[in-house]
Amino acid sequence: MPTFHDPTADSREAYEAIRGLAHATIFIEQPHEAYGVILELLGGVRSLQQVFDQLAAMHERHQGRAFTAAGDQLAGMVDAFTAADRLHETAAIVRRAESLLDAAAQAAGRIAWHPAEPAAPEAVNRPAWVNIVFLDGEEADRVLDLIDREGSTAGVLYLSQWDMGADTVDDAIAIGHTYDELPSSASDKTATVDAYTMIYNPSLGHVALYRNPDELPSLTLLEAHQHVEIGPPRRAQSDKPPAEQPAGRHTAPPARSWFTPEPITEVAEQRGLSR
Repeated sequence: MPTFHDPTADSREAYEAIRGLAHATIFIEQPHEAYGVILELLGGVRSLQQVFDQLAAMHERHQGRAFTAAGDQLAGMVDAFTAADRLHETAAIVRRAESLLDAAAQAAGRIAWHPAEPAAPEAVNRPAWVNIVFLDGEEADRVLDLIDREGSTAGVLYLSQWDMGADTVDDAIAIGHTYDELPSSASDKTATVDAYTMIYNPSLGHVALYRNPDELPSLTLLEAHQHVEIGPPRRAQSDKPPAEQPAGRHTAPPARSWFTPEPITEVAEQRGLSR
């Protein structure tokens, strides 16, 4: 609270108040509150002008008591006169600022602020690729044998049975199996068929299928899909006991995928196509 008699204490409090206001006005969520702030500042600027003039008058009034630290009265009086002159100039500048602030207050007072528009939902940062299935060990060996016999397209068609559309994408995002770039190494092989990209490595014995979550397989791929029979693994005996073999993320295709008749019809209907 102001003392109205202690200039040192009141100036310190004024500094803290202005400092707090500087932080409080960094972001004003309700714009209609700004008008009241401007009016309060207008009154403050008028008082500030008075303060500068009064400080200037004090230096003039007590000029005869002014000395330098070395005891030079003449130099002290010159400094007192200079301080008074600069304070009067500051008061004149504040007077000009008061006029401008008054015009700003009048303009702000004529504004009728409308409620803010509802915020648009934030865009979901979709990954570039989601993992459909990853197989290693014996399950991967079966698919790798299929690729050797019938080509990479057959491998993609077989692995695509694990794709259940939006459910697969949601599951991959939930567990973090998403990628901005396809996770392949120099020794991996890559095959792209329709919306799918398969990455496989016969030497390391693993195979994986990926899809952009915003791309769907074509109806041609859906309707051309046939259940691919795969034989026993190419490795008659693993180097590791079964208990030590790393398991793939999936061991069997789901009972219902995009490639069963019902989902094919659903996709066709979603795209406005009749079968």
